[in-house]
Amino acid sequence: MSYSTRDITRQVILTMISGLAIIGGVVILNGMVARTRGIEALGEYLLVRSIAFAIIPVALFGIAVAIPRYMGISRADIKRQKQIFAAGVTLFLRYGLAVILVIFVFLGINPTLIGNRASFTETVLPLVILCVGLSLHQITYSYFRGKLTMAIANILHLINVAAVPIALVWLIPVLSVGKINLWHGLTAGFVVIVVLIKPAIGGLRATEGEETGRQLRKELSSYGFRRIGANLGMLALLSLGPILMARMATYEELAFFSLGIQVNRMFYPLFGPVGIVLLPVFAYYVSDGRSQKLGKSLRALFMAGTAIGIYATIHLWYFAEPLLKLWLGSAPEAGIFIFRLFILSTTAYLWFELARNPIDAYSKVGYNSRNILISVAILIGAVFLGISVLHYPAGVIVTCSYVLAFLVLGGLSVWTCFRLYQIQSIAARFILEIAILNILVLFCVWMITAPFDKSQLTLFMLAGIEIFGLGVYILGLFFLKQEWLMFLLKQFRRTEVSA
Repeated sequence: MSYSTRDITRQVILTMISGLAIIGGVVILNGMVARTRGIEALGEYLLVRSIAFAIIPVALFGIAVAIPRYMGISRADIKRQKQIFAAGVTLFLRYGLAVILVIFVFLGINPTLIGNRASFTETVLPLVILCVGLSLHQITYSYFRGKLTMAIANILHLINVAAVPIALVWLIPVLSVGKINLWHGLTAGFVVIVVLIKPAIGGLRATEGEETGRQLRKELSSYGFRRIGANLGMLALLSLGPILMARMATYEELAFFSLGIQVNRMFYPLFGPVGIVLLPVFAYYVSDGRSQKLGKSLRALFMAGTAIGIYATIHLWYFAEPLLKLWLGSAPEAGIFIFRLFILSTTAYLWFELARNPIDAYSKVGYNSRNILISVAILIGAVFLGISVLHYPAGVIVTCSYVLAFLVLGGLSVWTCFRLYQIQSIAARFILEIAILNILVLFCVWMITAPFDKSQLTLFMLAGIEIFGLGVYILGLFFLKQEWLMFLLKQFRRTEVSA
């Protein structure tokens, strides 16, 4: 049984459109919070969200990846797919909620562990409710991923991740940032339960006896526990920095540091949908012994991620000041500097996101866990060295340490993926062409902006300049007949996956 390229392409495009809509929603949401409640309040808001998105993978201990992977392997068995989903929900209710409860008790005893301004009612309680609601959302989203019904998954994702918090900030202006997170978790949980209850009950009914359910839970938990290192590592990567910034730097610096994390994640919809949709597809082909033939597609995607990541890094750095002022209303020099430093990790972050799902699809071995834990060790070591020996400002030290950790993580992820799928190494000519093309585009942009004060650029002017720059860049890529671009265009013309 093969997957139709037309169907896969449609699912990827739908997910990309949804992701771009969520990007727009996040931009609007952060701007609304900053303009109506202040930059420091934005820092508090993003602190809770960053920690929540770090805790959720630990509470789910890999089942959000295991569900679509095993459903993809069991593509021809609808009954077993339902059983797999029911087993995943059961595991979360038994163990995931217990993990969140332990965190709730631990932080409830001493809320200031996550920031000098943290409190039980405004920080800890909203954090826990948000974790429960979005964990249930993630499980349900994974179910629709496994079924490759991405239209439903994307609508659900758009509602719970973007529409709900925007509605709360806009319609109830008296809500504090803590209450926004609290009601976001409650609303998302309610929406998901309405959607989740039917397939969950159907899966339980389809399970033939307790032995079948026990065996499926054992398979899912075994796969998930091999990734516990990755989950704990991502917990450290996503939460340690914001917590250190909240305790050692100003909340303004925290806000711009957290914005750097969010901007990196905003590029995820460009390539993340490929992994989201193709994880069950890759798992199916790997289980069928045809993994090596996927190498060319992965190589082209990594080259595309590099080309886009380098362009984005350069232009976000160059236009950081007007971009942040237009977005948030105001931006101090210290915040702009923190943001610019963080943006240096964008390309490496794209590498990691591109490699993560193919690595998970290939093997039960926790390769991602190893890579993430190495990066976390480098992060902690760099923070300790910078603060205790170099005595630089905490905000700068934490940001530089994060950039170094993501560079290592991105490099290790690419190396692992290339080794597993036996992908041919990328030629130096590709890097040279991309570098020269970016220099030429930046020179054109500089010539246009030279007569103006960049801090005074309007949104219309900024958009026009970037549309011009991106257009020149794309034309340059076609002129150079970049190998990855020609390959990807060829794939979209096919009617069946030739893997």
